[in-house]
Amino acid sequence: MKKLTCSLVSFVFAILVSSCGGGGTNNAATDPSTTDPTVDPTNTTPTTVTSVYVAGSYVDWGNNIAAVWKNGVKTNLTDSSISTNAEAKSVYVSGGNVYAAGWYADGLGNNIAAVWKDGVKTDLTDSSISTNAFATSVYVSEGHVYVAGRYVDSVGNSIATVWRDAVKVDLSVVGGTTLAYANSIYVSNGTVYVVGHYLASSGYFVATVWTTNGITTTNTDLADDGVGSYAYAIYVSDDSSVYVAGSYYDVSGNNIAAVWENGVKTDLTDGTMSVDASANSIYVSDGHVYVAGSFWDVSYSYNTAAVWKDGIKDDGFITIPSASISSAANSIYVHDSNVYVTGNYNVLTNVAAVWKDGVKTTLSAAGTIVPNSIFVVTE
Repeated sequence: MKKLTCSLVSFVFAILVSSCGGGGTNNAATDPSTTDPTVDPTNTTPTTVTSVYVAGSYVDWGNNIAAVWKNGVKTNLTDSSISTNAEAKSVYVSGGNVYAAGWYADGLGNNIAAVWKDGVKTDLTDSSISTNAFATSVYVSEGHVYVAGRYVDSVGNSIATVWRDAVKVDLSVVGGTTLAYANSIYVSNGTVYVVGHYLASSGYFVATVWTTNGITTTNTDLADDGVGSYAYAIYVSDDSSVYVAGSYYDVSGNNIAAVWENGVKTDLTDGTMSVDASANSIYVSDGHVYVAGSFWDVSYSYNTAAVWKDGIKDDGFITIPSASISSAANSIYVHDSNVYVTGNYNVLTNVAAVWKDGVKTTLSAAGTIVPNSIFVVTE
């Protein structure tokens, strides 16, 4: 009798479930593809967005805090409990991970070079290596994290260096030097390129490109007028052409913004337009060379942000409220044919911003912001 009762209950339950429509894929109440003609049930392509990352620092109650902004939303890398003085100089996004390179003061009088991955810090130096070290640029290739920077050794020499997965390789120059800076890094086809400058025996700084394949390291000096040059950024194109942005002093003492393509120099400014200029960042896309920087405008006596495309200054990529205020363009990136620039200007107070094809979006924080680096990616 008990067995019969169970069978009867199962039979009744089956009828009830059937009359309620079941729970299968043909249930029109839960499957929008049967009622909404705009929904394609076979479309499994994930939604993507363009994300804009900026690395820099800001002042909060007298503390300099390293931070990264993603689409304008700030994430601190340090706070006053870690350091009262820190800066993120470079940002790179790879495999969904966000890398930032910079430095922080440890509270014991030491400046420590560091790299952050998704906000988690890895020290590149400690007081046994150097009490004064700075990471300036980060690049990720084939899962390896490359960082360029410098440290001051025990006798006071500034050593340009590269860290590969936190392992240090010093960069030397022919003839030697006591003062060298590694400012920007790029990895292409297994070769690591680093640009910077060093103090030569002439008493002038010389812009140079270091290349290393992990076995040998060489440096190639960039042509100038013989009275000082500086390299701040590098880009290597798909055809292995090497582009460097920086500046040099001409024989009249003017600091000229310039680009070197495979060692051949092209001036972006001259002594009539500006007596003091610098090319801070470079990006090459679709055969065009974009440079962000600044120049001393002799008409207004202010430092003025600028973007050059193929050597010609183009005011359409960055808009400043007035030409008679101080401004700077610090970093540039091209993504999906859109040109992104980050920098700042001063109108009563300091304003940090990102420009996309000239349209401005401001960055926010408690105090003065210094935006150093920009990276754009589709996620």
